[in-house]
Amino acid sequence: MALCIIAEFLSIVMAHSPKIKEQEKNIEKQSEKIKQVLSRYQPNLKLKVEGVHDKDIELAEKGTQDELIGKLVLNWNFYSGGGDDLALQKERLFLIKEKEILEKTKADEIEKIKNIYFDYINTKNRIANLKKTLAMDIDILKITHQQLEDGSKTFFDESIRFVAFE
Repeated sequence: MALCIIAEFLSIVMAHSPKIKEQEKNIEKQSEKIKQVLSRYQPNLKLKVEGVHDKDIELAEKGTQDELIGKLVLNWNFYSGGGDDLALQKERLFLIKEKEILEKTKADEIEKIKNIYFDYINTKNRIANLKKTLAMDIDILKITHQQLEDGSKTFFDESIRFVAFE
């Protein structure tokens, strides 16, 4: 029962904790930076198309001229320089660090929720025990009061000889 409730609270906390959301955004940003660094080695494809349509009576072939020119350019970075590799390694290290921070943040949030839940359970149990103790004390007082009224019990003290509850 308790583990089920804790698991439910943890799922809610993991979904709505601002610290965890912020850390996940940092990881996403870092992943995007790595993708940008890796994209430098991907080919760049450019396509350029131009067309000309001219209707002029002085031209041959019934006075029309149609021209279509296309150009396809493919660029590929075959050289991965040392600076690019260092940038990639640096971004990967930052990503690993961000993931470690996320795991630590999740662990802290889980510990915090468990502590709050167990404090709640302990307080609830203490209140229940206090209510039971109070009920027993009230019963003892009623019995003592009844015995004092009946005269079957007396209370002696050095300063007071007999005390009756009224």
